Amino acid sequence: YVNDAGSQIDAFYRSLYARYQQCLSVDAEMPSDGYLGSYMIDLAEEIIAEQGDRFLSLPPEEALSQLGHIGLVKLIELIKSDLERLGVSFDVWFSEQSLFDNGQYDRAMSLLREGGYIGEKEDATWFVSTALGEDKDNVVVRSDGSPTYFASDIAYHYNKFLERNFDKVINIWGADHQGHISRMKAVVAALGIAPERLEVIISQMVTLRRGDELVRISKRSGDIITLREV
Repeated sequence: YVNDAGSQIDAFYRSLYARYQQCLSVDAEMPSDGYLGSYMIDLAEEIIAEQGDRFLSLPPEEALSQLGHIGLVKLIELIKSDLERLGVSFDVWFSEQSLFDNGQYDRAMSLLREGGYIGEKEDATWFVSTALGEDKDNVVVRSDGSPTYFASDIAYHYNKFLERNFDKVINIWGADHQGHISRMKAVVAALGIAPERLEVIISQMVTLRRGDELVRISKRSGDIITLREV
Protein backbone atom coordinates (compact mmCIF):
# COMPACT_ATOMS: atom_id res chain seq x y z
CA TYR A 1 0.00 0.00 0.00
CA VAL A 2 1.69 3.18 -1.22
CA ASN A 3 0.74 6.39 0.62
CA ASP A 4 0.84 8.59 -2.48
CA ALA A 5 -2.06 10.89 -1.54
CA GLY A 6 -2.67 13.47 1.16
CA SER A 7 -0.65 16.01 3.10
CA GLN A 8 2.54 13.97 3.56
CA ILE A 9 3.01 13.28 -0.13
CA ASP A 10 2.31 16.95 -0.80
CA ALA A 11 5.09 17.86 1.66
CA PHE A 12 7.39 15.35 -0.07
CA TYR A 13 6.72 16.89 -3.49
CA ARG A 14 7.33 20.43 -2.22
CA SER A 15 10.50 19.39 -0.40
CA LEU A 16 11.93 17.73 -3.49
CA TYR A 17 11.09 20.75 -5.65
CA ALA A 18 12.87 23.05 -3.18
CA ARG A 19 15.96 20.83 -3.06
CA TYR A 20 16.00 20.57 -6.86
CA GLN A 21 16.03 24.34 -7.16
CA GLN A 22 18.66 24.74 -4.45
CA CYS A 23 20.94 22.21 -6.15
CA LEU A 24 20.71 24.38 -9.27
CA SER A 25 21.65 27.53 -7.30
CA VAL A 26 18.11 28.86 -7.23
CA ASP A 27 17.05 30.51 -3.97
CA ALA A 28 14.22 28.31 -2.68
CA GLU A 29 12.92 27.84 0.84
CA MET A 30 12.15 24.42 2.26
CA PRO A 31 8.51 24.09 3.37
CA SER A 32 7.93 24.31 7.11
CA ASP A 33 6.57 20.75 7.13
CA GLY A 34 9.20 19.51 4.70
CA TYR A 35 11.47 16.47 4.64
CA LEU A 36 14.88 17.71 5.74
CA GLY A 37 16.98 14.57 5.33
CA SER A 38 20.07 14.56 3.13
CA TYR A 39 18.43 11.80 1.09
CA MET A 40 16.23 14.50 -0.48
CA ILE A 41 19.36 16.28 -1.74
CA ASP A 42 20.68 12.98 -3.12
CA LEU A 43 17.36 12.40 -4.86
CA ALA A 44 17.33 15.90 -6.36
CA GLU A 45 20.90 15.51 -7.62
CA GLU A 46 20.06 12.15 -9.20
CA ILE A 47 17.14 13.71 -11.06
CA ILE A 48 19.34 16.62 -12.20
CA ALA A 49 21.91 14.13 -13.54
CA GLU A 50 19.17 12.45 -15.59
CA GLN A 51 16.88 15.36 -16.48
CA GLY A 52 19.01 18.49 -16.18
CA ASP A 53 17.43 21.82 -15.26
CA ARG A 54 14.41 21.52 -17.54
CA PHE A 55 11.93 21.73 -14.64
CA LEU A 56 13.05 25.28 -13.90
CA SER A 57 11.36 26.46 -17.09
CA LEU A 58 8.01 24.88 -16.23
CA PRO A 59 5.22 26.59 -14.28
CA PRO A 60 5.77 25.78 -10.57
CA GLU A 61 2.71 23.55 -10.16
CA GLU A 62 3.60 21.54 -13.26
CA ALA A 63 7.22 21.19 -12.17
CA LEU A 64 6.10 20.20 -8.67
CA SER A 65 3.84 17.46 -10.01
CA GLN A 66 6.34 16.01 -12.48
CA LEU A 67 9.33 16.14 -10.15
CA GLY A 68 7.37 14.70 -7.25
CA HIS A 69 6.16 11.77 -9.32
CA ILE A 70 9.68 11.00 -10.53
CA GLY A 71 10.97 11.13 -6.96
CA LEU A 72 8.17 8.90 -5.69
CA VAL A 73 8.84 6.26 -8.35
CA LYS A 74 12.55 6.29 -7.50
CA LEU A 75 11.91 5.79 -3.78
CA ILE A 76 9.48 2.94 -4.44
CA GLU A 77 12.12 1.24 -6.59
CA LEU A 78 14.62 1.58 -3.73
CA ILE A 79 12.14 0.00 -1.33
CA LYS A 80 11.46 -2.85 -3.78
CA SER A 81 15.20 -3.44 -4.13
CA ASP A 82 15.70 -3.64 -0.37
CA LEU A 83 12.78 -6.05 0.02
CA GLU A 84 14.11 -8.27 -2.76
CA ARG A 85 17.37 -8.62 -0.83
CA LEU A 86 15.30 -10.05 2.02
CA GLY A 87 13.40 -12.36 -0.30
CA VAL A 88 10.17 -10.38 0.12
CA SER A 89 7.89 -9.64 -2.83
CA PHE A 90 4.37 -8.28 -3.24
CA ASP A 91 1.95 -9.23 -6.00
CA VAL A 92 0.34 -5.78 -5.92
CA TRP A 93 1.70 -2.34 -5.04
CA PHE A 94 -1.54 -0.51 -4.37
CA SER A 95 -1.75 3.27 -4.89
CA GLU A 96 -3.74 5.25 -2.31
CA GLN A 97 -4.33 7.94 -4.94
CA SER A 98 -6.07 5.39 -7.18
CA LEU A 99 -8.92 5.21 -4.65
CA PHE A 100 -9.73 8.84 -5.41
CA ASP A 101 -8.99 8.67 -9.15
CA ASN A 102 -11.24 5.67 -9.86
CA GLY A 103 -14.19 6.83 -7.75
CA GLN A 104 -13.99 4.13 -5.08
CA TYR A 105 -13.53 6.69 -2.30
CA ASP A 106 -16.72 8.46 -3.41
CA ARG A 107 -18.62 5.16 -3.66
CA ALA A 108 -17.53 4.11 -0.18
CA MET A 109 -18.62 7.42 1.32
CA SER A 110 -21.94 7.30 -0.53
CA LEU A 111 -22.63 3.81 0.81
CA LEU A 112 -21.91 4.91 4.38
CA ARG A 113 -24.00 8.04 3.95
CA GLU A 114 -26.95 5.99 2.68
CA GLY A 115 -26.68 3.88 5.82
CA GLY A 116 -26.76 6.95 8.04
CA TYR A 117 -23.12 6.61 9.10
CA ILE A 118 -21.84 9.90 7.65
CA GLY A 119 -22.73 13.26 9.14
CA GLU A 120 -21.62 16.88 9.20
CA LYS A 121 -20.72 18.96 12.23
CA GLU A 122 -18.14 21.60 13.15
CA ASP A 123 -17.57 22.30 9.42
CA ALA A 124 -16.22 18.78 8.92
CA THR A 125 -17.56 15.41 7.75
CA TRP A 126 -17.63 12.59 10.29
CA PHE A 127 -18.03 8.82 10.37
CA VAL A 128 -20.74 8.33 12.99
CA SER A 129 -18.93 5.59 14.91
CA THR A 130 -21.12 6.12 17.97
CA ALA A 131 -24.02 4.54 16.07
CA LEU A 132 -22.00 1.32 16.13
CA GLY A 133 -21.02 1.39 19.80
CA GLU A 134 -17.85 3.48 19.62
CA ASP A 135 -17.30 6.15 22.26
CA LYS A 136 -16.72 8.94 19.73
CA ASP A 137 -17.23 9.84 16.07
CA ASN A 138 -14.26 10.21 13.71
CA VAL A 139 -13.45 12.90 11.15
CA VAL A 140 -13.22 11.70 7.55
CA VAL A 141 -13.10 15.08 5.76
CA ARG A 142 -11.50 18.07 7.47
CA SER A 143 -13.02 21.54 7.47
CA ASP A 144 -10.64 22.51 4.62
CA GLY A 145 -12.13 19.75 2.44
CA SER A 146 -9.16 17.37 2.62
CA PRO A 147 -9.78 13.69 3.48
CA THR A 148 -8.12 12.24 6.57
CA TYR A 149 -6.01 9.07 6.58
CA PHE A 150 -9.01 7.34 8.11
CA ALA A 151 -11.04 8.25 5.02
CA SER A 152 -8.44 6.55 2.82
CA ASP A 153 -8.52 3.50 5.10
CA ILE A 154 -12.29 3.33 4.68
CA ALA A 155 -11.99 3.45 0.89
CA TYR A 156 -9.21 0.84 0.89
CA HIS A 157 -11.29 -1.62 2.90
CA TYR A 158 -14.25 -0.92 0.63
CA ASN A 159 -11.95 -1.81 -2.28
CA LYS A 160 -10.80 -5.06 -0.72
CA PHE A 161 -14.16 -6.32 0.51
CA LEU A 162 -16.63 -4.95 -2.07
CA GLU A 163 -14.57 -4.40 -5.23
CA ARG A 164 -12.08 -7.28 -5.08
CA ASN A 165 -14.35 -9.49 -2.96
CA PHE A 166 -11.78 -10.72 -0.46
CA ASP A 167 -13.09 -13.39 1.91
CA LYS A 168 -10.77 -12.26 4.68
CA VAL A 169 -8.52 -9.24 5.16
CA ILE A 170 -5.48 -9.34 7.43
CA ASN A 171 -3.90 -6.02 8.36
CA ILE A 172 -0.50 -5.72 10.03
CA TRP A 173 -0.30 -2.49 12.01
CA GLY A 174 2.25 -0.93 14.31
CA ALA A 175 1.52 -0.82 18.03
CA ASP A 176 0.87 2.92 17.79
CA HIS A 177 -2.30 2.14 15.80
CA GLN A 178 -3.73 -0.45 18.17
CA GLY A 179 -6.40 1.97 19.34
CA HIS A 180 -7.78 2.22 15.79
CA ILE A 181 -8.83 -1.42 15.49
CA SER A 182 -12.35 -1.04 16.88
CA ARG A 183 -13.22 1.92 14.65
CA MET A 184 -11.98 0.05 11.57
CA LYS A 185 -14.14 -2.94 12.47
CA ALA A 186 -17.03 -0.50 12.92
CA VAL A 187 -16.44 0.73 9.35
CA VAL A 188 -16.45 -2.84 8.05
CA ALA A 189 -19.77 -3.47 9.82
CA ALA A 190 -21.20 -0.24 8.40
CA LEU A 191 -20.24 -1.43 4.91
CA GLY A 192 -22.34 -4.55 5.50
CA ILE A 193 -19.41 -6.89 6.10
CA ALA A 194 -19.08 -9.22 9.09
CA PRO A 195 -16.39 -7.59 11.28
CA GLU A 196 -14.71 -10.95 11.98
CA ARG A 197 -13.65 -11.02 8.32
CA LEU A 198 -11.13 -8.31 9.25
CA GLU A 199 -8.19 -9.47 11.34
CA VAL A 200 -5.58 -7.03 12.64
CA ILE A 201 -2.14 -8.22 13.74
CA ILE A 202 -0.17 -5.77 15.88
CA SER A 203 3.61 -5.55 15.49
CA GLN A 204 5.74 -3.93 18.16
CA MET A 205 7.86 -0.82 17.72
CA VAL A 206 11.66 -1.03 17.75
CA THR A 207 13.70 1.17 20.08
CA LEU A 208 17.07 2.30 18.75
CA ARG A 209 19.94 3.73 20.74
CA ARG A 210 22.98 5.75 19.77
CA GLY A 211 25.28 4.99 22.69
CA ASP A 212 23.13 5.58 25.76
CA GLU A 213 20.80 7.96 23.94
CA LEU A 214 17.41 6.92 22.61
CA VAL A 215 17.06 7.84 18.94
CA ARG A 216 13.75 9.09 17.60
CA ILE A 217 13.52 8.04 13.97
CA SER A 218 11.90 10.65 11.73
CA LYS A 219 11.69 10.92 7.94
CA ARG A 220 10.85 14.60 8.33
CA SER A 221 13.96 15.51 10.32
CA GLY A 222 16.11 13.15 8.26
CA ASP A 223 17.15 11.04 11.25
CA ILE A 224 16.56 7.65 9.64
CA ILE A 225 18.14 4.23 9.35
CA THR A 226 17.26 2.32 6.20
CA LEU A 227 16.58 -1.40 5.99
CA ARG A 228 19.62 -1.64 3.71
CA GLU A 229 21.86 -0.25 6.46
CA VAL A 230 20.54 -2.78 8.97
